[in-house]
Amino acid sequence: MKNFSRSIFTKLMSYLVLLIIVITIAIIVFLPSVVDWYLINNHVQSKLIKTILLVVLYPCGVMAALTEWEVFRIFKSVNLGNPFVREN
Repeated sequence: MKNFSRSIFTKLMSYLVLLIIVITIAIIVFLPSVVDWYLINNHVQSKLIKTILLVVLYPCGVMAALTEWEVFRIFKSVNLGNPFVREN
């Protein structure tokens, strides 16, 4: 019973991480619109600030998505019962 509940927990966590990856990719795709919305709500009209934000946030978003993908792979290998494999 204990192993069964652990398996459900790790599967649930892997699905949640996959959902977070999808949300991260959506944010990366719509990043210019999100930055425009953020700047308009803070009453900033500078193109330079928008460019700086995009230059900083795009690489951060890509690295976050890659890190989340690695976490998903780890949860996947834990679900299969072999967390200590070379592919991780």
